[in-house]
Amino acid sequence: MPNTAIKRPDRILSLRLQKKLYRASSYIQYAITGAFLAFSILTIVNIFTDVPDVILSIKTEYICTILGAVIGGLGGRILSERYEPGFR
Repeated sequence: MPNTAIKRPDRILSLRLQKKLYRASSYIQYAITGAFLAFSILTIVNIFTDVPDVILSIKTEYICTILGAVIGGLGGRILSERYEPGFR
């Protein structure tokens, strides 16, 4: 009797899509880490120094956090391309 069971693919996502999702998630992880570090450093500087609050305002903290995320994402891209050549 022939096998009439419905055959399902072994992988739900293709290997190519898995690589893209893995790469994107690592970039997001580096961006979040960069933003957190930038925000933390700026907050510590704001607490422990006598710099006027005009310079270290909330707007400045947002800008530095966004810049930290961009720099972290780009750094993560450079690191992942250098140390994980299979995921280009």
